[in-house]
Amino acid sequence: MKKVLVIDDNEALRLELLNILRLEGYEALGARDGREGVLTAQQHLPDLIISDINMPVLNGFEFIVELRRDARTEHIPVILLSGGSELPYGLQTDAAGYLPKPCTVDEFLAAVKTQIGD
Repeated sequence: MKKVLVIDDNEALRLELLNILRLEGYEALGARDGREGVLTAQQHLPDLIISDINMPVLNGFEFIVELRRDARTEHIPVILLSGGSELPYGLQTDAAGYLPKPCTVDEFLAAVKTQIGD
């Protein structure tokens, strides 16, 4: 079973995305901020990470920098998720993709499947 970590400080959205992933047969893990996301990624080594950009403690860009510092997690693809205007900077990171908020369930699942399949 493929493992996906969702990092978002918006609890309602995080829980909704986790539920969608579980209904599609993925093992879904959640974290409230970038620091918790780094620790969860190091502990569980997910196949994919979906991370909000605007979060407390470590934002999505800082999260990617921390993730890439660890040989165990440096290869994990990250899809950035945001409702803001960070796209130009986001494209300069080594993120595997970018999803604007809001997005449809189909767009969300297509992004996941593009990175890790079914």
